[in-house]
Amino acid sequence: MSAIGPKRSLAPNRQPRQPVSKLPETLKEQGRPLWLRRVERRLAAILAAVVVGYSRLMGADEEGTHATLKACRRELIDPKIGEHRGRTVKNTGDGALVEFPSAVDAVRCAIEIQRVMAVSASTSVTSSSTRAIFMASGSTPS
Repeated sequence: MSAIGPKRSLAPNRQPRQPVSKLPETLKEQGRPLWLRRVERRLAAILAAVVVGYSRLMGADEEGTHATLKACRRELIDPKIGEHRGRTVKNTGDGALVEFPSAVDAVRCAIEIQRVMAVSASTSVTSSSTRAIFMASGSTPS
């Protein structure tokens, strides 16, 4: 017993912490305070795209709009994203967030998607919802 009080012992199943210098290399970063840890940084550009008038289209023909949008993604949009080294981060009902390694790739992909969608809409005669699906997109470096 010290002048301050009784000496506290560790819980029976708890080991004393090792100094950071004795930890394996992969655990050293975890043992450091957050402000001392190395942060891996990389540049990326994010493309955000949404379907113009999605609520109106769904109100007019929900099943047809959903089927058309899935087909557009599968046949037109996803191949362009892959060609420009993009990675879909999140798909929503009416849009998507896509990550690219550079802003140039993101903008080129957005332009090509717009072109392909316009050509598809002008040549499609199957349904009115196919001609009405247009993507609004924007790109921002992050």
